[in-house]
Amino acid sequence: MAVLGFLSGVLILSLIWISMLQRKVEQRSAQLKIEIHGREQAEFKRAIESERSRISRDLHDDLGATVTEISMLADAGLGSPPNPERATTRFRIIAEKGREMVSALDSIVWLVNPVKDTMQHFANYVSSFAEEYCLKSEIVCRLNVSHNLPSGQMSTAIRHNLFLATKESLTNVVRHAGASEVEVGLAMNGGDFIITIHDNGRGFVTTQASDGNGLTNLKKRLEAIGGRCEIKSQPGAGTKVSLIVPMQLQSGLMEA
Repeated sequence: MAVLGFLSGVLILSLIWISMLQRKVEQRSAQLKIEIHGREQAEFKRAIESERSRISRDLHDDLGATVTEISMLADAGLGSPPNPERATTRFRIIAEKGREMVSALDSIVWLVNPVKDTMQHFANYVSSFAEEYCLKSEIVCRLNVSHNLPSGQMSTAIRHNLFLATKESLTNVVRHAGASEVEVGLAMNGGDFIITIHDNGRGFVTTQASDGNGLTNLKKRLEAIGGRCEIKSQPGAGTKVSLIVPMQLQSGLMEA
């Protein structure tokens, strides 16, 4: 009887202790939920502020300088004394700057549109942009887009940095490479999404420092999204730029 009484007491105490422990776990779980919700809200707010800042920078960098230039050209008018030939040249430049503004605005709208946060939309837009961009410079653009690209979504940060890195690479081809052809490829290799820009231009020595090609900026953009930029080039043998971002496909979402 004494043993049974002792065991009963131990059992009762154990039940009380378990009940108290369970209550503490529930209280702590509730606190954690509140803390997690607060952190999510703070993170969401930071993400919104970051996106607003990025859009503001894009508008300022892509449109602000062009608007100022157009304004200055328009203020010059026909000149003094009036010169119709010079005015015609100015109006032609204004028209070209206007088209550049429309293109830049289209890119900004595309980047902030959540409906376009998919791999397929990205591939379509980059392909179209590359063809149009090269056509203006009379450079043949050959597209090599893989047919087995995942259908998952891409974060805005990945789209933004990858697109601008691609644009900068094409700008380098147009301004510095002296190329007549460029091949733009988009493909998945294992878990990596790879964009290649391969031109047949003059090339350069990759070990030699160069401020004009903006190669450092390319690498920084890729590092910001957990990727890397590889550049292969030789004088007289063209240049190949590879923009590589590791991807994880989870529940239809693609994240770096």
